[in-house]
Amino acid sequence: DNNNDDDDDDDDDNENGRCRPDPDYETLQHLWIQELNCTELLPYDDNTTSVLLEVLSHQEDTMDQLQEQAGRFSGSGSGTLNSSGRGSVDPSLASLAAGICKMDSDRLGFVMADLMRTRLFKIERYALHNRDVLDRMSQGEISYLQNYGALLEQHMQRSVTDNITKDAWKKLDEPEMIERPNLDSYVFCRVLVDEVTLNNQIGLEDIGLGGTGGEDDE
Repeated sequence: DNNNDDDDDDDDDNENGRCRPDPDYETLQHLWIQELNCTELLPYDDNTTSVLLEVLSHQEDTMDQLQEQAGRFSGSGSGTLNSSGRGSVDPSLASLAAGICKMDSDRLGFVMADLMRTRLFKIERYALHNRDVLDRMSQGEISYLQNYGALLEQHMQRSVTDNITKDAWKKLDEPEMIERPNLDSYVFCRVLVDEVTLNNQIGLEDIGLGGTGGEDDE
């Protein structure tokens, strides 16, 4: 049955020295890589982000507990008994587990922070254009854009619009005056299938990649 298949997969991973993949973290990696390599702001994935933020919070609590256990029993030998009669935690093992948990937390925190930093960079750079893509942002990003837009408007009024003629001021509302992401720039894609459907904003086009058909193309 399916349970036995899952157990067999776990045994194979253990025999090969591999850890079970974390689907949420893999999704976060894909979001991060796509955001870095795309010129425009991509849709915000609230489900993955909220789950991993909760994971980060739990990891911090776990690290605090492990460090507390390591400090509490640092003066005792391994295998000593506490008041309940159970064996105490080996301080060296607790310290090791805390270090591993911290490395995992730092890895997750770096990817999450860089993803958010990249999104905020795009929000600031294309602030006027991003008013048309609010559906791609989280509520926090929308609030940030509104506050940034208010500051930008005040700055532009003091440094530009208050010092130019009305005719020149009207031209600032023209579409070509708004900085937009370059959607014609080159991007690199990793394709895992033999055929893809490309939307080039003119129409849908099916493209065959022409695999060799060998075992390496699986």
